[in-house]
Amino acid sequence: MHPLNHGLTGLAILVLCEKFVSDFYSRSLFWIVFAVLFSMIPDLDSVWKPALIRDHHKSMFHAPLFWLGLGSSIMLIEILIFNQVFGMGFLFTLFTLAHLVCDYVTAREAGIAWLYPFKKKEYSLFPMRPELGDFDFIRSPWHVRKAYYKFYFSNPTLVAFEILVPLASVIIFFV
Repeated sequence: MHPLNHGLTGLAILVLCEKFVSDFYSRSLFWIVFAVLFSMIPDLDSVWKPALIRDHHKSMFHAPLFWLGLGSSIMLIEILIFNQVFGMGFLFTLFTLAHLVCDYVTAREAGIAWLYPFKKKEYSLFPMRPELGDFDFIRSPWHVRKAYYKFYFSNPTLVAFEILVPLASVIIFFV
């Protein structure tokens, strides 16, 4: 999924939590920045580890167990110190897991290894074609990227998901 879409998904989660979970959350600048950054944090490994597109999800940053453990630890600290269940740890966990669910749905060349590091098999909602992600997106010539785009947009359900999720997120944020 496109990084911008991950950020917009985080904003929608923030608003839904503000409305239905706790008034601790708001649409202040702090929470908006928190939502956008932590919704994109699983892609952090691509900043310092330029890799092939297909290898992008082969690290702990795209491992649900890692984020569940880290988020649960933050939540436990918040409960013990502040006696607060629905705090930053709760949102942090929602943001990172939503990122992975969206990547699972939109996976084309790299899925999600739900049980990493115990099992490295990647899963996706639709069949993947890892060989089409066998290039460096930044440095590759246009004809290589063009073939990738053709494959990327060949599944209308995935394209609709990539368009409708951010659109719904924007509507939720402003309603």
